[in-house]
Amino acid sequence: MAEEEQQPFTVLVCGGGNAAQVATAMYSARYSTIAVSLYADEAAKWKQTLGDDDFELTLDTGKVIKSRPDDITNDPSVAAKADAIVLAVPSFAHGQYFEAFEPYIKPDTVIACMPARSGGDLLLAAKLGDKADDVIFVGFETLPWACRFTDWGRKATILGTKGSILAAVTPPAKTPKAFSVLQGLLGVFPNCTFSPNNLGISLRNPGAQIHPGVMYGRWCAEKWDGKPVSEKPLFYQGVEDFSESVLLGLTNEVQAIREKLEELVPGLDLSDAGTLHQWYLDCYGGQMKDDSTLRSCMNTNPGYRGLTHPCKEVSGGKFMPDLKYRYLSEDVPTGLCFNKGLGEILGVSMPMTDKVLLWAQECIGMKIMVNGKMSGPDIVKTRAPQATGIHTLDEFLKVSKIDKAAVAAEAASQQPKAEKKAPAEGEDQNPYCVLVCGGGNAAQVATAMFSARYSTIAVSLFADEAAKWKAALGDSEYELTLDSGKVLKSRPDDITNDPSVAAKADAIVLAVPSFAHGEYFEAFAPYMRKGCVVACMPARSGGDILFASKLGEKAKDMIFMGFETLPWACRFTEWGKKATILGTKGSILAAVTPPSKFPQAFAIMQGSLGVFPHVTESPNNLGISLRNPGAQIHPGVMYGRWCPEKWSGQPLKTKPLFYQGVEDFSESVLLGLTNEVQAIKNKIEELLPGIDLRDACTLHQWYLDCYGGQMTDDSTLKACMNTNPGYRGLTHPCREVNGMFMPDLKYRYLTEDVPTGLCFNKGLGELLGVPMPMTDKVLLWAQECIGLKIMENGKMCGADIGKTRAPQALGITSFAEFCEAACIDTSVGSVPKPMQCDEEGKNPFTVVVCGGGSTAQVATAMFSAAYDVIAVSLFEDEAARWKSALGDGNFELTLQNGKVITSCPDEITSNPRVAAKADCIIMATPVAQQGEYFAAFAPYIKQDTIVVCMPSRSGGDLLMASKLGAKASKVCYVGFEAVPWAARCTEWGKRATILGVKGATLAAVSPADSSRKAFSALHGLMGVFPNITYSPNNIGLSLRNAGAVINPGMMYAKFCSEKWNGKQMVSKPLFYQGVDDFTCKILAELSNEVQAVKKKLGESVPGMDLQHACSLHQWYQESYAGQMADPSSLKSCLTTNPAFRGLTYPCTEQNCMYMPDLKHHFLTEDVPAGMCFNKGLGELLGVPMPMTDKVLDWAQKCIGMKFLVKGKLSGPDVAKTRAPQAFGIKSVHALLSASKINKSTVAAEAISYPPARPPLVAEEKHNFTVLVCGGGNAAQVATGLFGLRYNTIAVSLFADEAARWKAALGDDDFELTLDTGKVVRSKPDDTTNDPSVAARADAIVLAVPSFAHGQYFEAFAPYMKPGCLVVCMPARSGGDILFSAKLGAKAKDMIFMGFETLPWACRFTEWGRKATCLGTKGSILAAVTPTSKFNQAFSMLQGCLGVFPNIVESPTNLGISLRNPGAQIHPGVMYGRWCKEKWDGKPVSQKPLFYQGVDDFTEKVLLGLTNEVQAVKKKMESIVTNLDLKDACTLHQWYLDCYGGQMTDDSTLKSCMNTNPGYRGLTHPCKEVEGGMYVPDLKYRYLSEDVPTGLCFNKGLGELLGVPMPMTDKVLLWAQECIGLSIMVNGKMNGKDIGRTRAPQATGISTIEQFLEAAGLKSDEPPTKKARK
Repeated sequence: MAEEEQQPFTVLVCGGGNAAQVATAMYSARYSTIAVSLYADEAAKWKQTLGDDDFELTLDTGKVIKSRPDDITNDPSVAAKADAIVLAVPSFAHGQYFEAFEPYIKPDTVIACMPARSGGDLLLAAKLGDKADDVIFVGFETLPWACRFTDWGRKATILGTKGSILAAVTPPAKTPKAFSVLQGLLGVFPNCTFSPNNLGISLRNPGAQIHPGVMYGRWCAEKWDGKPVSEKPLFYQGVEDFSESVLLGLTNEVQAIREKLEELVPGLDLSDAGTLHQWYLDCYGGQMKDDSTLRSCMNTNPGYRGLTHPCKEVSGGKFMPDLKYRYLSEDVPTGLCFNKGLGEILGVSMPMTDKVLLWAQECIGMKIMVNGKMSGPDIVKTRAPQATGIHTLDEFLKVSKIDKAAVAAEAASQQPKAEKKAPAEGEDQNPYCVLVCGGGNAAQVATAMFSARYSTIAVSLFADEAAKWKAALGDSEYELTLDSGKVLKSRPDDITNDPSVAAKADAIVLAVPSFAHGEYFEAFAPYMRKGCVVACMPARSGGDILFASKLGEKAKDMIFMGFETLPWACRFTEWGKKATILGTKGSILAAVTPPSKFPQAFAIMQGSLGVFPHVTESPNNLGISLRNPGAQIHPGVMYGRWCPEKWSGQPLKTKPLFYQGVEDFSESVLLGLTNEVQAIKNKIEELLPGIDLRDACTLHQWYLDCYGGQMTDDSTLKACMNTNPGYRGLTHPCREVNGMFMPDLKYRYLTEDVPTGLCFNKGLGELLGVPMPMTDKVLLWAQECIGLKIMENGKMCGADIGKTRAPQALGITSFAEFCEAACIDTSVGSVPKPMQCDEEGKNPFTVVVCGGGSTAQVATAMFSAAYDVIAVSLFEDEAARWKSALGDGNFELTLQNGKVITSCPDEITSNPRVAAKADCIIMATPVAQQGEYFAAFAPYIKQDTIVVCMPSRSGGDLLMASKLGAKASKVCYVGFEAVPWAARCTEWGKRATILGVKGATLAAVSPADSSRKAFSALHGLMGVFPNITYSPNNIGLSLRNAGAVINPGMMYAKFCSEKWNGKQMVSKPLFYQGVDDFTCKILAELSNEVQAVKKKLGESVPGMDLQHACSLHQWYQESYAGQMADPSSLKSCLTTNPAFRGLTYPCTEQNCMYMPDLKHHFLTEDVPAGMCFNKGLGELLGVPMPMTDKVLDWAQKCIGMKFLVKGKLSGPDVAKTRAPQAFGIKSVHALLSASKINKSTVAAEAISYPPARPPLVAEEKHNFTVLVCGGGNAAQVATGLFGLRYNTIAVSLFADEAARWKAALGDDDFELTLDTGKVVRSKPDDTTNDPSVAARADAIVLAVPSFAHGQYFEAFAPYMKPGCLVVCMPARSGGDILFSAKLGAKAKDMIFMGFETLPWACRFTEWGRKATCLGTKGSILAAVTPTSKFNQAFSMLQGCLGVFPNIVESPTNLGISLRNPGAQIHPGVMYGRWCKEKWDGKPVSQKPLFYQGVDDFTEKVLLGLTNEVQAVKKKMESIVTNLDLKDACTLHQWYLDCYGGQMTDDSTLKSCMNTNPGYRGLTHPCKEVEGGMYVPDLKYRYLSEDVPTGLCFNKGLGELLGVPMPMTDKVLLWAQECIGLSIMVNGKMNGKDIGRTRAPQATGISTIEQFLEAAGLKSDEPPTKKARK
């Protein structure tokens, strides 16, 4: 926890070379930057060179940055200003800078070394001493850029930037902060990549091995005679056998150190400390012509071309080695010595290191190693641990901040698992087109708004409205004035009355009266396509049921979205040409059928509507229907005024008020109607436990939800309607008759709201057997008024029932039928979801700030600058005084950085009703007053309000729950540990100053799943600082409350009868700094009792995270770290904290003498609101707390209260405390419930995951290279598509295809027409048949027939680099097994991705030059081996493919293999038609239909094949527990997944194939013979490809598992004879042609254990089954 302090951001850049000048120029563009050089007069020279000019930095993107550092200096005291220090100096100079900065450096400074080299963290610790514990060290592996200055001190150029760069942080817990700072400074590139610890970075240091090793290998006595040489030898490319042996010796010894450390510190992650060979593969993979050995990596690396040994020229033009060069003078002390020193501590033998070090120390004139030990006089000039006094492993680990226990615990934590998504869909076009229905205000606004961004068609079926609108608009643009004042000019693609345009629509928005919905549904039904989102704004009652009835079976393939109301208040200012939005809702309820499609529907509609209104999910359309207020209010008020009981039938002189004229009789009618709807709701909830109908609220609640805070009296339904200012002056609909008025009983309040609203309620009630006498009475009267016959003899069976939304109108006669039509699962209830509904307005975010002190005034002024803010004070006349003091002026707030904010709250009041307007309530009052505010706000507070207590103290969430009652479950509570600022009012009510802001503050949220929402809102309000730090729960935060222990404990220790005689004192005693041993004993015992409570609670609730409920000593160490001169004990923390200097006990003065103030808030507040919570929780848990009892008993007497009686919290004043007992809580279970903590899930929520780390990339322009294999349709489309953005190489190994394609394309671009109509022109970097280009590939995409996969795998194997992604589109069966077999051990370093199918339907229109994508799948299944790499693979491929298709994860490639439909359908249908049982061998007169010709016999064959695959699947699942093979479905299910809704009959496998329109006219592959007859082509790919690569896999796996497969055997025997192969012999997969198949046996697999290993599956470590989302 950071203490209050100023929060500017200043960075120091150290050095004056290339990297330092680049960093200085880059950072100066955005941050306060100081360049520091301690080298000679470099700083003064740079300052003079730059003068008054800007430094000019040319980035590798070509962009030029001009900036200027705040200072260039050699004064190390500037370190006191630094939030971050970046060392871009040689590593030997690091110590000089650390030492110079030490007196000035402040806590929490981020210190980054680029690069750190070995032992950088140890050097920092040695130079900074105790201060090192308070800073954050970041060790980078290397520099982020290749750069040079073009004009020293004035201009520089970045030649290239790394894509990523390894960095480690000490302490590791500070990684998030450090990475935020460094990534923010560097920009997008390089990506700061997490390395677990600086020890791994140190041991990874290649310079520590390569440079001394190569120097020794060339110039040691064994290799050099000491004489000058005629030319400079090559350095890296001159490495020969001897030098390689030296390097291998050095690197193997480092690996021995790594292995020893991993043995001694279980779980220690040193994965980055790889061998030198591995380092080359990591950093230069794909660039070296031969990477098979360390020597070949160095010899063939093009980046090393021509680099020579450092030499000095001597007489005769000859050369002598420079044995004082940095390769020895720097890399030996700062690298090799670290390795040797650590090895010595560990007892690791290092003969090669010893040999090189002895030679090197003589070369550079140092004495480091003596008698094989690191004990020479020059050891202190090195990075060896011994240089800083470290001689044991424990000392080393301590300085390195490596905690053995923490390391082991972290290693045991579980890895995250990827989510499952929806299954693949059929091929389809993917443009976005929206239809807007209607011609009124809302329809014209929606059309204009959507047209600005999307393809939009306006449709009106009303008379000639479409033609009139089209004529009115002419060739002009429609002009829409938004409520923000911005004007949108746009034009729809069409305005029409032709319903067939629905075939183009991705979304259809109905902005027509609800009685017209059915007409549009019916007209669109024949044309609508699968997956279309149909949104009704508003839907009214039963919209989803009406939709289902009009579309029939087709409705199951659509997404229906019912909105509660319109999103805007709007009007057109010139019909058909101009409109204005008067106001937009902040949020709007909407429900989706089916509910699982809400995310998709939300994305479409929120994207169309814009930011506002916020589309808020309602769990189901039934809740929206029953919520419909118009179904009750309009008919009810009309009946209440015009029924025979109330109206004589005579004209009236004036129009009566509608809403504000509601009196007792009308209210009774409305209450009757709303209570009957609640009875329906209750009955449904009884029948369907768990269904969420919370949105179907009473009318009274609806008013509170939607108009809360606007009504002057909201105590009753009548009062809500009478006092709502929005209803002022609105009258009943009337017709004028001779100057008098008669009611318009044909007005929409009856003609629309009765059929589409009231009738729905009555009809549903009838199905449920719910009596509805008031609804009956109103409906009988209303149907007579509108001339319809709906209800007869109390039943919904009248002649006009079909004109209503009653379920009976659609033939529904039971509740079960209703649930089916409404897509309500009667076996499982709906999951509750929160609701929010704001009234129309300008979308303010309203904050209510409570209090009138310094914190409240600061918060009010700060938040008022950007948001609607109301200040509320319930303390005496404080609000009135503040309002008077401020007058008409602005409040002036001076921030800690000197900036002044002037602002004015919207209101300052004492009226708690304003809580109804609040999105967020900030309690900035003393904790003793929080309960008063909660109680006052309770009637008005709205759902989803964020309530924040600053600070919360103990039990704040329990207090809120007790005061708000049931409403507490619908708000979000945030407890802060402390106030975020130190502030004071400089002129009360008018001016304030923030003296300091916390760097971070703990906060806990109830319920925890609202944390993201709460933290977003609060960070938005408060700014960058303080960093709101997540605390898992409010109980932990309560137990952390230091004031509950310190303040009462110290008061007791000083003034209890044992220590004070009751007499006056000459002076006020020091509070913290006067602490003695007795006081410390009291505090320690109180703290220990709290820890006992914590321990017991943790045992009672396994997994509950109470980490922040630390001891008092720990709290001081965390909160004041670095400020206390001695933090070693609790007493020293208190006595040596400079912030406590001079603070005294609270006293009252009497005749120049002092008495303790025992009514001070240390007792009156911290005892009831703190200590009583601790005691109460201890009592619930049965934890004895003798010291707490003693202090509490004394304190309650001091403050005149009685909490504790006979050791129990049962006194009369316990209700005035924060003890759980004060809220009626008598058990731990009740406490957890009140705190919104689910005991059953808390353990699962406690799991944490380590960060993922992408691979390191060498310096380059971030090129991503993809190989596309093949020359057919798909390969050419992929090449054209990928070539637009990435380095793309087309590879074809088929005959001369590559040469032909290259010649056909020539110098032209390839032209690809996408299915959106857009044309992409691109050119591959190469078209070749040379497989060695695989060395350059980051990804390889195979778009070739599956039988050719093995050829490509084999050809690429010698060249592929680790981490390469290999994608097969499609993979077919066993693709991963084949890949593993062809690549051998190398396969483990690759990522294999198997697609179920091709992503596109495509064809080339001119081979090698032009192609067209006819359609793209919406989604596509893909599996990755290893599964842990799915996210990396997904990012690459989704980026290449674009938005569509959406790549959906399948858990394993085995599931993809067994799912392969071609392995069953093609051989099965061929056998079913041409086997001997069905065909006599004679030609046929016409080609038989393939899919649509499937008969009973063929279906039987297919069912046999698919059932046998299911048996294989079942057997695998029995062997590998929890193996997720859900994608390996039956053939019937596959058709339902992929073609659902397209087949006219999907009841059986045969009917799916016969009635699939996509199969229309497709015939068996045949060859024409004499006489125009046909014979089957039994060599066609349906057999020649799908049998070896599909059916054989299934059979082979079944054989390994012992699964009998008689149908597969029968088809395979017949098929192998057709294609001339011998695969199966005597029922076993051991024929001579087995090697040409995908059967596991083809790759030498003969047991299921071998198969599992090859497939990356282990029976003892199975992948967890995951549900699709």
